[in-house]
Formats: sequence, C-alpha cells, structure tokens
Amino acid sequence: MQKTLNLTAFILVLAFASVPHAFASQPNADPQSSDWVQANKNVGQFLRGHADVLKAESKAKAKTSTQQPDSQAKSTLSEKYSLLTLADAKQLALESRPSLFLVGTESLVDRNQQSIEVTALMTHVEQAWVNAVGTERILKFEFDATEATNIAEELALRMGKVGNWEASKVIDVSLKAASQRLKLVDVQKQTSHARQELVNLLMTDSFTLPNELPTIRGLGARSDLNTSSNDLAKVRLKHMPSYEGQLLILNRLEASVGKLAIEQWQSYASNQITTALTSQTPAAITIDRTKILWHDDLKEWLHQRETLKELEWQTTTTIAIAQTEIKTRHMQVTLLSQEFVPLSVQSEEEAIYKYNGMFIGTWELLDQYRAKIEANISLVSAQIAYWNAEYAYAAYLAGATYTPAK
Repeated sequence: MQKTLNLTAFILVLAFASVPHAFASQPNADPQSSDWVQANKNVGQFLRGHADVLKAESKAKAKTSTQQPDSQAKSTLSEKYSLLTLADAKQLALESRPSLFLVGTESLVDRNQQSIEVTALMTHVEQAWVNAVGTERILKFEFDATEATNIAEELALRMGKVGNWEASKVIDVSLKAASQRLKLVDVQKQTSHARQELVNLLMTDSFTLPNELPTIRGLGARSDLNTSSNDLAKVRLKHMPSYEGQLLILNRLEASVGKLAIEQWQSYASNQITTALTSQTPAAITIDRTKILWHDDLKEWLHQRETLKELEWQTTTTIAIAQTEIKTRHMQVTLLSQEFVPLSVQSEEEAIYKYNGMFIGTWELLDQYRAKIEANISLVSAQIAYWNAEYAYAAYLAGATYTPAK
C-alpha cells in the first residue's frame, strides 16, 4: 500500500510542479505529507523523472503478469529459427526454383534470358529482405514512440483527475496518444506485409531477421556512378537477349535499302515536317513515293531504327535516373546519420539536463524523446530507400527491368 501511495505522490509532484509555492501555503493539505518528501527523493533516481517512473511501473506490471511457460516458449522459438542473412535468403530463393538451372545446351539468347531471370529474382530478394529488416526496425521505434505517448497520456489523465489540468488539455494529449497508436497499427501492417513478401520469395517462414541493415559505404570509389550513362547503356544492352539480333536485322535492312535511298529519305522527311509545321497541319505529313528512291524495305528499316533508338535512349536515361537516385539517397542517409540524428540525441540530452534542473517539464522532455525517435525512423527509412535504389541499379545494368526505389 505504501508503494502505491508513493507512486501517486510522484505524479502529484508533477501535477503541482508549476506552482511549487502551493506546498508552502498549504502544508497540511495532504494527510500523507511524508509521502511527498519521499516521492521527491525517489523520483530523482530516475534520469527522466516521472516519465521513467511510469515506464518502470508498466514494466513491473508486465513482468508480474508474465508466466514462466511463456519465457520457455520464447527460448524454444529462438532456438528453432535461424538468423537470416541476405546471402541465406538468396540461397533459399534459388534452391526452391530448379527451373532456373541450365543444362548446358541452351543458345546464347537462352543463356542471356536465364541470367536476366536470375538477376531479377535476386533483386526481388534483396529488396524484400531489406524492406523486411528495415520495417521491423522501424516498428521497434514506433513501439518506443507509442510508449512515450502512453506515458504522456497517463500523466495527463492523472493531472486532470486531481484538477490541475482542464479537460481540453487532457483531451489534446489523449488525441496525440490515440494518433500514435493508430500509426503503430499501420506500421505493424506494413511490417507484416514486408515479411510475407519475403516469405513468398523464399517459400519458408522459418527464420528470424537481423536487427540492423547493412552498413552503407562511401561512394568515392564507385566508378560506375561517375561513368557516362551512354557508356553504361552499351554494356547493359549487350545483356539484352534480343538486342544483338535486332541490331543485325537493322544492318541487313540498311544494306538492302542502300545509302542513297536513306539520304534522300532523310532530306525529304525534313522538308515535309517543316512544311507541315509551318502550315500548322502536322496531320498532313505524307510520303510521295515518286519524290524519293522508294524501297520495299525502307519502311521496315525506319520502324526498326526507331524501335532501337527508343530502346537505347530509354536505357541511357534510366541509368542516369538510377545513378542520381543512388547519389541522392546516399546523401540523405549521410545527412541523417552524421548530422540530424546526432543533433537530435544531443537535443534530448540537453532536455534531460534542463528537466533535472527543473527548467522544463515532463511534457517537453517527452516531446524531445519522440523527436529523437522520429529522427531514427527517418534514418532507417532513408537506408531502406538507398538499398532499394542500389539493388535496382545493379539489376538494371545486368539486363533486368528497373524497379525504382519505394
């Protein structure tokens, strides 16, 4: 009973912290006055004061309600499931897909196609793995944020109960807590979906995930990010199963049509376009076969050349976009990890000093704590986006379809 009174006293100390003279003017207002003295002594043992008191109280309740069989079950689960590295995930994904194996008699086109399919699968696994690991990490931060808002709500409710706060202030804090709980539910859903996507690729759910994402290195030695997108496009197109064949068809058609017919067509087409645009009737662009050396293969050559040019420029621009995406994501991670998060940690430490010196209240301290959590969530989100961009870029250079970072 004495412990319960002391804990209530802790909260009441907070409730009247803004009016310390109240204790002097009404020394006999509370029959349990000795509890106030002990409460002030005990609360100083907690770094974050009343917030930590409530946190300790909730943990004590949770510990009391936990039964021994539950802890044994947790131990059994941890022994059953192994920690899944990215290399393990790739291994499992390939082992479950024997259709991707070659038998050694395939053509060059078939081998290129198989290489692209394997690359695409590995990219999906990489992105699914990093999304699953990252969202689980974000979920842990969201649990911390929810705990902080729950503490704030509990303090507000108790202050409202003793009459130190008006109802509107209590409701405002409760609304923020309810909003955070809704956010937690949404992140739990995202985490579950991310894990299920990985499970679908691996065809097993018997694994646990690491607590941290891979370390992101500097980009100084990345020559591929500083290479011209035109040069990289040429390398990428060589991995395309049908590109070389289409190029051979274009060269054969060009030889059949002849250089003179092509030159006449280019001059004629330019004049027709100029005339149509000048007369503002673009739909009037037509071909008069009597004006040029028409060849039966000319139209097919034009279409084939257009198709390949679109493919080449699309490849070039996609690589340029992917390179920019990686550089931008890397810059975001760097700024968050080296500047924003450390500053948020320092800001929270300063808030603790001010709180212990009674310059700010518990509410400001909890707000600063939540701000630090949001900074860490932003960092993890940026890391996920970086790795998604990195994997998509590497896969595209190898011939697979580009899947932009989420």
